[in-house]
Amino acid sequence: LLDLYPPGAKTFTAEAAETCYAKGHPKRWRGCRGEGLVAHIAELFGQGNARTTPAGVAQALVTLAQAADAQPNVQRPVLSLVQDGGAALDAGSSPVSMQHARQLLEALQEPLKTGGTAHVSCLKAITADARLSCNNDGQWVVAGKTGTPLFPHDAMTYTARKQACDRIKARPDSVSRRHEWARCVVPPTKWFAFLLGQRDNGQIRWKKAVVVLAERNWNAQSGLIDTPFDRGGNVAAELGLRMARNLVERESNAHVTQESSHAQNP
Repeated sequence: LLDLYPPGAKTFTAEAAETCYAKGHPKRWRGCRGEGLVAHIAELFGQGNARTTPAGVAQALVTLAQAADAQPNVQRPVLSLVQDGGAALDAGSSPVSMQHARQLLEALQEPLKTGGTAHVSCLKAITADARLSCNNDGQWVVAGKTGTPLFPHDAMTYTARKQACDRIKARPDSVSRRHEWARCVVPPTKWFAFLLGQRDNGQIRWKKAVVVLAERNWNAQSGLIDTPFDRGGNVAAELGLRMARNLVERESNAHVTQESSHAQNP
């Protein structure tokens, strides 16, 4: 999308950007006009149409975790690590300093807390205890980021959207028709990417990297897409945090089993 609307494009001007933020807007970047400008502003808010994959995001999380733990940087892609089953790795200096990685991961603990973009989903997914909570004050910690790629039809019902897109599809080919049709094929998705860490002697040791990319569903009663205008929960965050809870429970159970075995065979 950004390639189609570079900064010099007709729909992206300095005047448009100034008007967009002259007095602020209650709907943030939704007050901007012009597809090129909207695309770039969405990227600044971290919810644009970044060209990445869950594996690519996982790679970034692993890099942060290694830098925060002062470990050598893994140079091979995440997928090769999984496929090779833990084969020897090529290590090098991290592109992120330990200080910056820790600062960033500390900031990424905020989305779970009250007012954060993952808090509503966290309350649905996690029953707070001493191990894991939505305040991130337990033995285990989640450092994560939600994401909502641009979906242009939040205000339309499923039926109305289908009818409108069918009309666009039937039109003769033209530049405007291509642009409008591109809006019809954008999938309504949500992201949640996080690191799961365990507190250890005043430090956090990051143990797992999880990335969830989920498609939003349509509400049968309202006919609208799930959480229109980014209000409410995040289905990817709820799924991811349920996984975090299960991972913590599995680690805790394994630890209890290990202690029991050690007690029986000192």
